[in-house]
Amino acid sequence: DEYDPAETQADMVVQMCSNVKFANHTAGKTLLGLLSKAFTPKTYHQGFSFPGSRGVLGFIDGTANPGAEDRPDVVLVGDADPAFRDGSYMLFRKIREDVAAWSKLSLREQEDAMGRRKADSAEHPDAPTTSHKKKSDVKLGRRDIKIYRRSYPFWSPFETGLLFICYQ
Repeated sequence: DEYDPAETQADMVVQMCSNVKFANHTAGKTLLGLLSKAFTPKTYHQGFSFPGSRGVLGFIDGTANPGAEDRPDVVLVGDADPAFRDGSYMLFRKIREDVAAWSKLSLREQEDAMGRRKADSAEHPDAPTTSHKKKSDVKLGRRDIKIYRRSYPFWSPFETGLLFICYQ
């Protein structure tokens, strides 16, 4: 991982989503204009959504997200950290993916790496312990640690990958 320390901490994060790129442009320009005396942007990232919530590697993303009724218990800080109660911890990562190398792998190799079937995202029954699915199942004692994630593919002529945002 590479990271720019100037981009790792922020007082405010703005996430704008729409199905119309022009709407994001107009809303962002208006918002930044209104906040220009109190807010200086540090960075900007633009992602998009594929139909069916697939990422650039072709797999469905967010399969294990908690349902709407469970999200408050997953994302809101409780009594363990009173100063941030009812807030949320957020993590953002820009993950660059080598899609050309990935595309050369067989379907079986891709599914082994992910731990899920590509067609329907069902758990791959024989997934190796090194798979993404197995490595991302986090437990504290016997309790599953859940996150809520919103991921957006990104693309440019120079890089491709995933903008990964999670709340826990």
